[in-house]
Amino acid sequence: MRSLWSSNDFTHGCPPYLLHYLSIIPDFRQSWEVQHQLSDSLFLVVCAVICGSEGWDEIEDFGHSKLDFLRQYGNFADGIPSHDTLVRVMALINADQLQIAFSEWMKACHDVTDTKTTQASKFTRLPGHHQRHGMSEKDRGECASQRCGLLAVSQR
Repeated sequence: MRSLWSSNDFTHGCPPYLLHYLSIIPDFRQSWEVQHQLSDSLFLVVCAVICGSEGWDEIEDFGHSKLDFLRQYGNFADGIPSHDTLVRVMALINADQLQIAFSEWMKACHDVTDTKTTQASKFTRLPGHHQRHGMSEKDRGECASQRCGLLAVSQR
């Protein structure tokens, strides 16, 4: 599959921003009824799922507890969307597009961290690739990507 973004989209060594990747997902909601930006809702869902939230109530709770962090990257001008709003939003988006956006972001993160790990290993004599918690970075990314896709599909 062709990458949506080239590695030149980011300054060498800068982390790829998740919101940049989520921006490919179109917002089909009626603009006059929108209280929360799509990018904020998607960012909240992805971050919460990566951190282990299961279910819409837990995702909403995660948002309330991490609002200061989320506002560093998103707008969240109207606070955290309710779990009911998240369900409606996720039912409207294309799950395949979400999974592609997340997978592309994970690939970009891997490319950046792999380069940094390889550079650091030259100085510390550590192996360039290592596993944490018994699961490789790639496997964790694929697992989170599948969970995000399932959340979107389950609402249809």
